[in-house]
Amino acid sequence: MHLLVSPDIIGVSAGASLGGALSLLLGLGSGYLVGGAFAFGLAALGLLFLVTSGRGGSPMLMIVLGGVVTGSFFSALVSLVTYLADPFTTLPAIVYWLLGSVATATYAKCW
Repeated sequence: MHLLVSPDIIGVSAGASLGGALSLLLGLGSGYLVGGAFAFGLAALGLLFLVTSGRGGSPMLMIVLGGVVTGSFFSALVSLVTYLADPFTTLPAIVYWLLGSVATATYAKCW
């Protein structure tokens, strides 16, 4: 039996969201934003492997359940960061980054 798992299920998306939100909260540049999201996504994956290593049962089931736990942990930390953010300056930037938008997308920016 094969299992297809998305980054949302294994917690990587929540970890990357935390890295980006922290970068915005600390007022770091866009390079740190991308780097923080990547680093915290890898950290979430590493935490998933720590949670699931050496456990009995089906390895696929353990990865999915461990991913749900890891994702919930990082999502709670994202909520904490948004709670601590300044509601007039930093919070709108964090929410805008987490939700994403293509409103300002142009072909020139794609190139």
